[in-house]
Amino acid sequence: MKDPRSLCLSATSLNIFTKCPRLFCYRYLDEEKLYLPLRDNGRLGSQFHTLVQLLTPLAEAQRQLWLDRVDPKVKQWWQDFCRSGLDQVHYPFYSEFPLLVEYQGWQLQARYDRLVVKPDQYQIWDWKTGKQQETWQTVLYPLLLHWGLKIAPQMISVHFWYVSQGETSFTYSREQQQNDREQLDQALEQIDRLDFPQTTNTKTCQDCFFRYHCWGESLP
Repeated sequence: MKDPRSLCLSATSLNIFTKCPRLFCYRYLDEEKLYLPLRDNGRLGSQFHTLVQLLTPLAEAQRQLWLDRVDPKVKQWWQDFCRSGLDQVHYPFYSEFPLLVEYQGWQLQARYDRLVVKPDQYQIWDWKTGKQQETWQTVLYPLLLHWGLKIAPQMISVHFWYVSQGETSFTYSREQQQNDREQLDQALEQIDRLDFPQTTNTKTCQDCFFRYHCWGESLP
C-alpha cells in the first residue's frame, strides 16, 4: 500500500473517499491498478468541456470544427450555454486553471473550469453535465483559492452551471472557510489512520468495478 501522503488529493478522490473509503483505498493506495472505461456521460461531459475551453477568438475555427463532430446532446447543451450568456465574459478569466497547495504535509489540487477575475471578486465557475449533488468541489475549490492565492474568503464566489437546470451559486465567507477546513481535517485524519471501511450503502456496490474484492460471489 502506498503512503497516503504521497498522493495529490483532489475533489474527485475525496468524493470517492466519502462514497466508500475502501474504494478509495483500492483506487489510490493499492499497488494493483484497474483502468476504468469512460462512461457515456463522462464522454459527453468531456466533449462539452472541450467546447468551453475553445471559447477564445483565436480558437473560433477550431471550436466550430469540434462542434460539428460532437454528440447532438452536447450541441443542445452548448446552445443552452450560449443562451445563458456564459459564452460572453467581460472580465479577465482563465480556463482550466490549475492550483496546487501544500497543507500540513498533504498535496491538494484543483482545476477550475473557469476563474473570472473581477475588481472586487474572484468567481469560480464549474460546468456540470450530470445531476446536482453535494461534492467536495464546494469545499475544496474556494478553500484552495483562499490558501493558494491569498484571497479573502468574502471575495470568492462559487458558481455551478448545470446543463439540466442552469446556475446555482454561493458567496464564500470566513465562517464557511472555517467549517470547510474542519471538514477537510477530519477526512485527512481518517486517511492518515488508514481507516478505510467498506460503505454501508450496498447500492453503491452494484456497479462498482471492485465489488468482487469485497463480496466475491455473494453480491448484495
